Amino acid sequence: MDYTHYRETHLRSLAKALSWRITATLTTGIIAYFITGDFMTALTIGGIEFVIKFAIYYGHERMWEVVPFGRKVVAHTEEADADRSSPDLDEITKSAKGQEVPAS
Repeated sequence: MDYTHYRETHLRSLAKALSWRITATLTTGIIAYFITGDFMTALTIGGIEFVIKFAIYYGHERMWEVVPFGRKVVAHTEEADADRSSPDLDEITKSAKGQEVPAS
């Protein structure tokens, strides 16, 4: 049986890091503003935090990409080859186990 392993691309890891950093930095900036009462101080704290933690998060994501913990082997199906789409994980699992998969 042929197996396909899905891995995250570097671009996906960067997009996840960026979206999380924007959310987290806004939160940090708001907290810093309420504590200090100074907009420029809050902006400085948020800016420093954004750059440093963006790099840390990206490295963390890439490190976890090579850790096998929590990964499952997913069966490669002919249907997935035919339409080149990302099939639903439940459908792949059922197909791999020989269970009937409802037609879409």
